[in-house]
This record gives sequence, C-alpha cells and structure tokens, in this order.
Amino acid sequence: MYEKSPDFLTAEFPFPLHILRRIRARIIENEWNPFMQKILIVDDERDAVDVLSLMLEMSSFDVVVAYNGAQAFRLIEEKRPDLILSDFMMPELDGVSLCRKVKGDPQTANIPFILMTAAKGPIEDAPADRIITKPIELGNLLETFEQVSKSTAPRLRVAF
Repeated sequence: MYEKSPDFLTAEFPFPLHILRRIRARIIENEWNPFMQKILIVDDERDAVDVLSLMLEMSSFDVVVAYNGAQAFRLIEEKRPDLILSDFMMPELDGVSLCRKVKGDPQTANIPFILMTAAKGPIEDAPADRIITKPIELGNLLETFEQVSKSTAPRLRVAF
C-alpha cells in the first residue's frame, strides 16, 4: 500500500510518495527533467550534430540525435520529441521528405519542424514550420524555438 500523501495533495489528487521521491531523485541526479523539452537533431555531419547537441544541452534541452532521415523517422515514433531540427540535405531520406512524412502522419503532425540549410537561395516547398540558414547562432536558434513552440499546439506528456 502507498504511504499517505502530504497535506498539500488533496484526496482528489492522491499521489504516492514513492513516485514523488523517484521523480525528485531523477531530477536531482540530472537524469530527467519533466519540464525539459526534447529536441531531435537530424544531420549527417557528425561535427555539426556534436556542436548543436552541446549548445542545446547547455541550454537545458534533452537532445536526441539521428544521422539520416530514415533513422530520424524511427526515433520520432519511439521518442516523440517536442521539436525537430533537421538538415535539408541528407542521405537515405532528406530533410524535406522527412518533414513531409512527419507532417503527413496525424500522430506526429503537431511536432514543430525546423529545417536547416546552407543554401542561400530559395529551397523547394516544404511543410516545415521554419527554415533557417547555417551557420546557426544559439540566440537566434532559441528565439526560433520559442516562436515555433508558441505557434503550435502544446502537448502534455507525463512519464514515470
């Protein structure tokens, strides 16, 4: 049987203390943060992925990486990221094709999708929420995340 919940948790919202203790321990150990957004970075250039991952992790994001579009699509179904940041040109499945698959699936269509490109000219029509050009500055990237997150429906996930 569960221990009694503290007074601030009412009978309408009983929460077992052992679960609260486990969540607190994971947050303290920096293993998990329920408020941390999960970002999927998709790029075939490993150095670019390493730099972006480091910048985003230092900005308190939970980062998942994929090195091509096919791998990314499998991870999207498995990890359910809060936002996808994908390169435009990649092997196996390019960024535009990945974006079309994500936006075409009702289960993933509401995930904000940002395409990155080194091309200076116009790129083909993609259903991405934003298209940004490389090189990427962290401040501009975080601002883009905020804008895109505000323009899409919020998703609530609870995991234990």
